[in-house]
Amino acid sequence: MILRDGSLKIIGPEQTIRQAKSVFDNLIELSKRGNQITDQNVDYALALSFTESDGRILEIDKDIICRTINGKPVKPKTLGQKQYVDLIREKMIVFGVGPAGTGKTYLAMAMAIQAFKSGDVGRIILTRPAIEAGEKLGFLPGDLQSKIDPYLRPLYDASTRSWARRATCTTRRKDSSRWLP
Repeated sequence: MILRDGSLKIIGPEQTIRQAKSVFDNLIELSKRGNQITDQNVDYALALSFTESDGRILEIDKDIICRTINGKPVKPKTLGQKQYVDLIREKMIVFGVGPAGTGKTYLAMAMAIQAFKSGDVGRIILTRPAIEAGEKLGFLPGDLQSKIDPYLRPLYDASTRSWARRATCTTRRKDSSRWLP
């Protein structure tokens, strides 16, 4: 690749040139839509360019679930997350299983809050397994709430990003949501 005077020239086998052009076109389009191009975007666009799904990165970007209290769009970032969100829309119950940090709780909370705000549901019931999931919490002193808080912390965090803290507390008092181990 040669960058000169604002132009990019790609040299190599035709298939490689097509892949590189597709990656750049997708990243430029994401940028035009207001996305900040990160290493994660570049890595994912490159990975998709080796599959038959390279154009789907733009499809994923169109799926805005809601906006955070700061106005940032909440949307899937990978094909797996897009499939997860689509399944939540289509099915009554969806189990999200996978490694920590892949967006399962955050996207599920965003979908639940969006459904509540739009009136599709009248109550949100949040639950997590009441067992340790690999981390050792040891003895936890205090009442039941203080014992289950570490398990529910990801749900609290996701809800306050998508919902103002005051609205979350108010809604909890009005019995519109349930926080259960």
